[in-house]
Formats: sequence, C-alpha cells, structure tokens
Amino acid sequence: MIEVMKLHGSLCYVTFVRPLGRSYLPALSSFVASFKGNTFAACHPPPSIFSALNWWDVTLSNPSAFRTIIARGPLADLGLFVDASTDWGIGILLRKRWDAWQGIGVWNGGSRHIGWLETVALELVIYAIEEEARNITLDLVYIPSANNPADPISRGSLPPDPSRLPCNFDLPTDLNYFLTPFTWHKLHHRRLFLPSSPPKKQTAPRKPKEGNEEANNDLRLHVLAADRLRCWSSPFGKENDAKLRQNLPEEVVDKTYATLFASFAPDTD
Repeated sequence: MIEVMKLHGSLCYVTFVRPLGRSYLPALSSFVASFKGNTFAACHPPPSIFSALNWWDVTLSNPSAFRTIIARGPLADLGLFVDASTDWGIGILLRKRWDAWQGIGVWNGGSRHIGWLETVALELVIYAIEEEARNITLDLVYIPSANNPADPISRGSLPPDPSRLPCNFDLPTDLNYFLTPFTWHKLHHRRLFLPSSPPKKQTAPRKPKEGNEEANNDLRLHVLAADRLRCWSSPFGKENDAKLRQNLPEEVVDKTYATLFASFAPDTD
C-alpha cells in the first residue's frame, strides 16, 4: 500500500504538467482504499490499474512536455459553451464559433449515459481550446439547457458552416467507436429528410425478434422502419450524393431529396 501511495503522490505533482493525467489517478486512489489502512495486506491490482499505468508509461516516455509557471491573469469570458444530448451528440461554442460531434453505432447505451457524454463534451472542448491557447484554467459554471447557446447544436440544429471552428485534433481512439466529427453529408442522411407529417404512434424502434436483429452502423442507423428509406444509406449512395453536391448547389440537392421523400405514401416502410 505504501508503494502505491508514493506513486500516487508523485503522479499528483506530475499532473501540473500533464493535466490529462488527473483522469488516470482515481484507479490508484481506489486501489489504495482497497487496503483499508492495512499496510501489510496483499491485494491484487484490478485491470484499471494496468490501464492507468500503461497510459502513464506512454505519456512519461516523452520528456519534452513542460508548463510555464506564471501568475494567473484575470478571468476572461471567451464565450465558451458546451452541451451534450443523447438524442444527437455534442455541441460547443467558442467566441461565437461552433463545432459538433455526432453519435454513431450503439453510442448511447450501457454505461454511456448523459453523464458520460457530458464528461466527453468537456474533454473535447479542452482539446478545442488547446488549439488556440496553452496553460489555461477553466472556471466551470452550470447553465440549464434552456439557457445554453450550445444546446441546439448538441441536438443537431447547426449554425452556418462559415462560423465553424477549425478543430484539427483527432478524437481519442476509444471515442472513435461512438462519436464522429460532424459533416453536412451525414446530416443530410440523418436529419434533413425526416417526414414533416405527424409522427406515427410508434416513436421508438421495436426490438427485433431473436434471429432478425439488424447490424446497426453509420450506414444502417437504428431508426423506425418507416424512416429507413430516408436515413439508411450505402457506399454507392454516399458516392452518388457526393457527386451530386460537386455538380449542383447544396440547396438544389436538398430540395430534390425533400421532394422525393415527401412523395412517399404515409405507410411506406
């Protein structure tokens, strides 16, 4: 236990230079607590310890990291807002510029609830800020969704593209399975062409019978059967859509799709 406490204490100091390391300390502190104060007890480390130590091993192998010790200046309002919605994804605003990440696959199930998504949202906004500034400290304030300018973005209602942030960072590997940087192409297939008529009584996809399960992915979204013609795609469909948008204005393509989908009979599945 003493050795783990020493390691934990040393890494606490290192997090001043490696702030993201704070996310990899709880596994150590939980392991220390499992000894229940008995310095002579022998405990087997759980898998979370090895995951945390692997991250620290890779991170500390780069000796070039540094952080300047300077006095904090006055707080500055950067117009920074972030929100998350399990209906769509994550949205951020920074100095009236925005970016968004859309959920993919089975991204809002199991332990990936709204708490997880809001934590990921904070992680992404830190990456976005670090592209413009270093050595910063955030003073977080909770804002109800009704008053949060980033709330519509997190639900897929997006501002004009010219005001988008040039976020060039790559998502962490573990997030690539659940989130993807938003593109207008994905929005066209996922949101713009849903029917404008009143929804049917069924508002959530049925659980298929055993043996009839669909392998949902970015091409075959988990939606109502009535919405599959509008929301499902294929590699050929994506390629054809991209060609259309190269040769025709976006507005013309959008109206063409909208006209086609509006011509479907209400009971078309």
